[in-house]
Amino acid sequence: MGRALFTSFVHRHARVRIAGLKALFDVLLTGAWKNSVYVLEHMVGFRDPNVVPIKEFYAPTSKVNYMAMFIADRST
Repeated sequence: MGRALFTSFVHRHARVRIAGLKALFDVLLTGAWKNSVYVLEHMVGFRDPNVVPIKEFYAPTSKVNYMAMFIADRST
């Protein structure tokens, strides 16, 4: 559920970004913390350096750091 909210974090309207952040806060509080922490790992684009998917050798992909997008946001 939390990963589905990531598209709202890169929306061009500030109201949508704030609503997505509030919804993420509610999602993190409803689940068990040991499972909610994985949503935050996906949000910062964390990759385990010891695990390399085979697809990465043929077609490199990039991860988006959604947390950094909030820091670089110009709207208050």
